[in-house]
Amino acid sequence: MSNSNKIARYLELKQRRDGMWWLQGKLTAITGAQLNAILDPLSGLRSSSIVEADDTTTVIPDQRPYGQRLHDAFDEVCGLVLKSGDQPVSGGTRPPSS
Repeated sequence: MSNSNKIARYLELKQRRDGMWWLQGKLTAITGAQLNAILDPLSGLRSSSIVEADDTTTVIPDQRPYGQRLHDAFDEVCGLVLKSGDQPVSGGTRPPSS
């Protein structure tokens, strides 16, 4: 990692008064590629379907804009990480692998 990347990288996460969170940052090339590799497959269009009483199926296309799908993908990944229990309790230190 070059010195300019070490200095330029940052991530801000702040809670707003309305309870929502503001996320902004500049990622290194490697971190950005890793995040993209995680989120891209989960942020695609997802249609759903409803089976009617007469056994016909109605397909409902995904109407979410890309930014909302990306948020939902990030939400899904965060939930998976929290469920795994494989994160540090505090201090940002990774737990030892067994």
